[in-house]
Amino acid sequence: MATSKGAPAGWTQNRHLVEAFFDYDATRKFGASNPIEFEREFFRVSREVLVPVAPVSIIRERGKFVPIFVCGWTTNPLSLLQRRLLMTVYEDAFFSLTDFRDSPGEVLFFPKNEARERSPEEKNLRAPEIWQRSDYDLLSLTELNECVEIFVLARDMARQVLQNEIRDLQDKMKADIVDPGEVKSSVDDLFTKK
Repeated sequence: MATSKGAPAGWTQNRHLVEAFFDYDATRKFGASNPIEFEREFFRVSREVLVPVAPVSIIRERGKFVPIFVCGWTTNPLSLLQRRLLMTVYEDAFFSLTDFRDSPGEVLFFPKNEARERSPEEKNLRAPEIWQRSDYDLLSLTELNECVEIFVLARDMARQVLQNEIRDLQDKMKADIVDPGEVKSSVDDLFTKK
């Protein structure tokens, strides 16, 4: 599945991620646990902005629900503040629900391992990085509000930049400087592998 669905440019990375997950599962044994159905929850950034939050799966272990969150990035460049923010978002959106208040929870990253890239006997280029729910202190309300303010400001700035680019492109198209076919072709190039 990892090498037949989605954009072809991501197939290799997808395969490495899936292989790394199954390697980890060989010792962790997620498959032996009972999966639980769940609803997607949301972290409220502002009145009009909600961030969807959902684990990949929820299992039941030793009488407790354990949400499993997975991030498929090839690196994990998050600063300490960003890690605390991510865990605060998970806490607010998911772990605060009655069924998950006492849950351990896990966040799984599978970044590329440089040492494994140099070693041909290693079959997988990624190694698990596991966070437990209690590994990072949550942000205080003041710190969280500061992060949300930065997000809202950055979103508004990005929106203005995009609106300016669209307006400039429309102006060029009206002046016949840009062929509409070129615009479509350049956008398509972003999502297809040559």
